[in-house]
Amino acid sequence: MTPIQVSPGEDLAAVIAAAPPGAVVVLAAGNHPLSATLVVTSSLTLRGAGRDRCRVVSRALGLGIHVAGAHFFMAEDLAFEHDGPGWGHVMQIEDAEITLRGCRFRDHLRREPPPDVGDGLRVGGAARGLISRCEFVDNGHHGLVLLGKSDVRVADCELRDNRDAGLALRDRARGTIERCRVDRNGVGVLVAQDAAPRMFDVAARANARDGFVWSDHASGRAAGCVAEDNRDGFMLGDQARPTLTAAIATRNRECGLRLTDRAAPIILGARVRDNAGPGVLVTGRAAPALRAAMVARNGRAGLAYLDDAAGEATRCEITEHAQHGIAVHQRARPALRHNVSRANGWAGLAYLDESTGEAEGNLLERNHADGVAVQDQASPRLRGNLARCNGGHGFTFAAGSGAHAEGNGAEENGAGAFVVAPPPRFRKTAVVLMGNVEGPIDLAAGTAKDEPSRHLITPDRDLRELIQGAEPGALLELAPGEFELSLGAIRRSDLVIRGAGRDRTTIQTGSGDHLLRFEGPGQLLIDGVTLERRGYWGPILVVAGGEVEVVDCDIRGGKRQHQVDEGGDGVRVEGPRRLVLRGTRVTANGGWGVLAADAGARVTLDGSDLAGNGAGACWLPASPPG
Repeated sequence: MTPIQVSPGEDLAAVIAAAPPGAVVVLAAGNHPLSATLVVTSSLTLRGAGRDRCRVVSRALGLGIHVAGAHFFMAEDLAFEHDGPGWGHVMQIEDAEITLRGCRFRDHLRREPPPDVGDGLRVGGAARGLISRCEFVDNGHHGLVLLGKSDVRVADCELRDNRDAGLALRDRARGTIERCRVDRNGVGVLVAQDAAPRMFDVAARANARDGFVWSDHASGRAAGCVAEDNRDGFMLGDQARPTLTAAIATRNRECGLRLTDRAAPIILGARVRDNAGPGVLVTGRAAPALRAAMVARNGRAGLAYLDDAAGEATRCEITEHAQHGIAVHQRARPALRHNVSRANGWAGLAYLDESTGEAEGNLLERNHADGVAVQDQASPRLRGNLARCNGGHGFTFAAGSGAHAEGNGAEENGAGAFVVAPPPRFRKTAVVLMGNVEGPIDLAAGTAKDEPSRHLITPDRDLRELIQGAEPGALLELAPGEFELSLGAIRRSDLVIRGAGRDRTTIQTGSGDHLLRFEGPGQLLIDGVTLERRGYWGPILVVAGGEVEVVDCDIRGGKRQHQVDEGGDGVRVEGPRRLVLRGTRVTANGGWGVLAADAGARVTLDGSDLAGNGAGACWLPASPPG
């Protein structure tokens, strides 16, 4: 079909109304005005001369362009703008298969809009397709809204300077959001109602309110997302239940992560640092599962529980905070297991007010005040914790508090080991101390075989059994040394493997098959290890399910000079899976450094080196060999 050429002086609405289904309309550089809502009811392609040179400008009240009933809609290299006397959405698309590339959606009006009016682009119904390299800027409400049961891939877009959210997902929208920048909006990303997107490498910076918000019953997954210089980095409320993996919250004006109401997310491998308020604040009846987080240098407490908050914090590092490392207030009752709270300005762990909960196997060291402080009427259960080298006491129990403390250890604390303040007159103390010692203890005591904790996994352990048998979401923290796998390991649920650094911790195999195969669902995070194959056959890491992120690692084969082994890839991605390599070297493999032949595979290489592999560096569907 011959493209239809349209110059700025022609009536664009009339041209489109007369165009046959499937027409390609090419717009010359310049402004193409619309005085009323343009309704597109049949398949159409619009092509411009670049979004900085070619603009479709609507003055219609309420809605500029409405795509409804079209089977297919494509727009490339165009700016769609609203510049009328009243507020209106720039474009709304329902049900169509869409492809939008290199477009801009913008509303020029700046005064306060009516509620829910002034979005750049609304995509609803059962729409599918791709939005790539687009800009959503200066809109009176949201920049981009995904509604209904839409499931759209949004990649490499910028959403900035919108009055409300840069990106909003509502109803039952799904979608995959990748490598987008969401800056200087009211809110960065808003996920509400029953929406459940998948987000990868999305950065929300300098938003007036929060970087990422999940509310209502929203869920989904987010991996490698960054929130910086917002009010709160991540805000989760109502009954939201997303899974966040490797989230980064830094330099926000209040909290890094705020969880409230009845939110119950799973948060794996988060890095929360240098925020002005608490690193992680849990209020209301929220009950998050926080695992393998690194929380450092926040302005108040590292991890704070208030109200009736519950949930768990497992194998986290909480260091260098102005106040308590972990603070449990009011009626909160979290389960704290195998965490490290170190070098904080007040106590490593403090229970206040009427708080309860349990703490097991935690290490509290080098805090300015006490290791553990139980104050007011707090009554936690403390088992198998070690407080050492703190400026105050190892464990302090205030008058009126109640606690059951069993099998804890205290060593080299500045003011002593255990102190129980005299109870109020005519009352007996409610503190129960059993089997506590003034000296070191084994933090791993009482831990089940398949629940490895900090200081537990040394090279003499069966690492293959631990990888395959650990509970979902576990952290396997590996001591320095060489771990030998006689056979490759297979993992089928969430796991974090963290070494002491790729120059200090090595996992190696001579097996002819894989070293590690991840079959999901969920996420696998590998941090600070070398994965090495001494033999010459088979891939090292196989991504056959879920999502895998590898940070600051070496993936090293046994290739000799001039040898090529087409099966000996460093990382092999099977099917439409997700792989992220950050600061990782993939070298000396006989095959490809990274092989991802499936068209649905998503691979991100961030500061990684894939040199010196026999077949080549990387084979992706978009970049075949040669």
